[in-house]
Amino acid sequence: MPAPETSGREQKAVLWPALVRAGIVETDEYGQVRVSDEPEELDVRWVTGRKNTPGLDGDNIILDAMAVVDRKVEIGSRLALGKLADWGEAGTGNVAEVGEVMEVVSIKEVPDIRGA
Repeated sequence: MPAPETSGREQKAVLWPALVRAGIVETDEYGQVRVSDEPEELDVRWVTGRKNTPGLDGDNIILDAMAVVDRKVEIGSRLALGKLADWGEAGTGNVAEVGEVMEVVSIKEVPDIRGA
């Protein structure tokens, strides 16, 4: 039986994880987070809906979706609802079919029922 913290992940999403070196998220010359060229397909529970929340700098940001995943995802990573097979070899997909790519701007980690 799956853990209740991650149960109900019946949808697929594509993750482009942020690149991390020596514990620090890498950025490009424009200050944008660099992400992997190797996307991964995840099982997720994806909830779409608008919500205001404080950002890292204290300013309010608007969240467009929330995804429950089974792993740590770094801020700056990219996620898109849909299957990896829906994306072309160039890493682009038809937004009408696969949805838009969203940036991870907030993380809430929930420990399992054992506190781990």
